[in-house]
Amino acid sequence: MKKIDSYSLTKETVNSIISPLFNKTFVNAKTIEAIIINSLSSNDLELIMTLLHSNEPYKPLKVGSIFRVQKDACTYFTGMAEDKLLDLNLLKYYDNIPYVYGSVLCDDSYNSSKENFNPFYWKMKVELYGIDLETDEFKVITDTLYTRDIIKTHKVPFKISAKESKLE
Repeated sequence: MKKIDSYSLTKETVNSIISPLFNKTFVNAKTIEAIIINSLSSNDLELIMTLLHSNEPYKPLKVGSIFRVQKDACTYFTGMAEDKLLDLNLLKYYDNIPYVYGSVLCDDSYNSSKENFNPFYWKMKVELYGIDLETDEFKVITDTLYTRDIIKTHKVPFKISAKESKLE
């Protein structure tokens, strides 16, 4: 599994990073800023920090969104031989990093549903497209991934039949 570094930031540091994003011309700008900052979880702040320093535009997820994710971010694929995935065209390399594909089922919150879907929740329930380890055949795997690791794409680079997935 991919190593994730963890950092602790003081409230003053978070304020100094986020404060410049707010329009100071409103009379209650400081109060609004304080309300927003105090309502953010550490996971929300992590996503905001990631987005602030990203060179790529972020595409919010929807239920059914197709995505790619680094193979190492998915526990199911840990230690799996990449040649089997490559043979079935289920794995693609970008900048020498192996990616697998899937679709978003819902966010991983307690009250998750299609109606209450939060595209910025810190974890997503997903379907991943892989292979059955015993039969080497196509398999849909249900998993939970960090939202920050998911890269929204417009399609998978292979054909999925209606029998194998709910996508068609």
